[in-house]
Amino acid sequence: MGAIKKIVVAAGVTLLSMVMLAALAGCDSEEVKSAKAGFNDEVTRIQASYDELLTEISAAQELVMTEEIPLDDSLKPALENAISNAKTVKFEKPAMPSDADEINAATEELRGESYDEDIQVLRDAETALSNSIEQRKLVMAPSEAFVLERLRDVEGVGEIVALTEETDVNGKLGKKGTYYAKINFMSPLVDQSQVYGSSVAEKGTEGGGSVEVFETEADAQKRDDYLAVFDGSVLASGSHKVLGTLLVRTSNELTASQQKQLEANMIEALIRL
Repeated sequence: MGAIKKIVVAAGVTLLSMVMLAALAGCDSEEVKSAKAGFNDEVTRIQASYDELLTEISAAQELVMTEEIPLDDSLKPALENAISNAKTVKFEKPAMPSDADEINAATEELRGESYDEDIQVLRDAETALSNSIEQRKLVMAPSEAFVLERLRDVEGVGEIVALTEETDVNGKLGKKGTYYAKINFMSPLVDQSQVYGSSVAEKGTEGGGSVEVFETEADAQKRDDYLAVFDGSVLASGSHKVLGTLLVRTSNELTASQQKQLEANMIEALIRL
């Protein structure tokens, strides 16, 4: 009977020892706990960054599907390309090492990872497209007052006036298929003594430049095509560029570089958000 008790006690001690060893094996040291916490924090941060990227991809896809037209038609393909590139980015949760030093080393590698740059590329492309859509709205059949206000503070633009049916020397103002508003201006860059006329209206585009405002882009383009026929000839009337339903023009009395700069200044003012 005593022998049986000894065997039972011994078995109980052995079982208890096994349970204690198993429990001890499942307990991490403070060093390992700290290492694991740091590792998990980095994984959580990267996962959040990746989730933000996925959200931005969805927003970009929604924008690129819009039927609204940008002023710069290259921006929608640019956003589509940014979306395609972003979709190639994948995140897989890394496995955690068991040793504290290895965990810490893996954590250090994770610290440099994020999807912030990918997100910013998308956001920049979205902003550019959104802005271009809004800019186009500004130059689609705007009011005469809008054009006047935008041109007043443009560098290279001097005295400015909106033509009337009486002062439009071309006799086109308000007629079907042509401009419903025309704003002429004189420029300090032009020697006015060399330009015929005594007023801004009489000097016309030659005195500095003008903006012609049409109902449709087709009408503006038709007018631009007409002026292009005389480019490079003695009848050339200066530079001309379609901007929405506007025709932005600068004097032939300006040098090529002056025309380019003045045109850029005018366009910048007209599409400023």
